[in-house]
Amino acid sequence: WGLDRFLFTDNQVMTPLAIAPFLGRAISWVLAIIVIALLVVTLRAPGTDSLAMWNIMGALVLLIPVSHLGYRILMLPLLWVWAAHALRDRRPRSILSFAILTVFWVVTFRLAPLDAVHTGGTAQYILVMATTLLALSVSVINAARMTPTDDFGDPLRLR
Repeated sequence: WGLDRFLFTDNQVMTPLAIAPFLGRAISWVLAIIVIALLVVTLRAPGTDSLAMWNIMGALVLLIPVSHLGYRILMLPLLWVWAAHALRDRRPRSILSFAILTVFWVVTFRLAPLDAVHTGGTAQYILVMATTLLALSVSVINAARMTPTDDFGDPLRLR
């Protein structure tokens, strides 16, 4: 993720919060455990087929060793699936998921690029990471809350 390298070591990309490599590594491991827990929740309570597939993809994108921000494009279908759910059933969890994934899209893809040349700095990096984790968490939790008796259905499945 680069979190430990960008936020807790001296680097040429952005000003670190503190020079504390051990703290950075510990925070990275905690966040990885959270993402693994979200993956387990998705496998145990997938929601719809399309949500399960894209939630798993989002978790795997965050877990790969070299997770560049460009790879987050693979999480964009979550926005589309939650948009379809929000338009179909108008339930608060669907609308909330769609709203948070919209914020994720704006922060990750519509703000100035976050890289070694165009970085907006530490605050932008933290914002991108926080919204990504929040978006995946909300999507996984709200998908897990779906029940077969909801008559929710998969809006992308033909009837």
